[in-house]
Amino acid sequence: MANENYKTLDSVTVADVEALGIHTELAGKLHGELNRIVRNYGSATPQTWYHISKELLTPSLPFSFHQMMYYGCYKDFGPDPPAWLPDPTLWLCTDTALALSLLSTGHLQAAIDRPRLEVQ
Repeated sequence: MANENYKTLDSVTVADVEALGIHTELAGKLHGELNRIVRNYGSATPQTWYHISKELLTPSLPFSFHQMMYYGCYKDFGPDPPAWLPDPTLWLCTDTALALSLLSTGHLQAAIDRPRLEVQ
């Protein structure tokens, strides 16, 4: 389990960030932003990862920092943390969301049973 070697996000220090080769000033800024995100969304929620991936991580940061953030967020998730979380607004446009919506309203069976038009 790769995430067992990482700290939870609320216990990451500036020194931990610096140890990844990030200079002191930037490490302090990143740590401050991380603390803000954790304070607002918790240390291990889908919202936390969403904000870290959108507001904190950039391609110019070392991959080891990306790993620290990812495995820190999903430290207690289990052996297979999610690799990707869809944007909630895009997820609502999927067939799966439509089926779940129909199921929750009791209309799924009616949609399944409805006769289909034959395309010739």
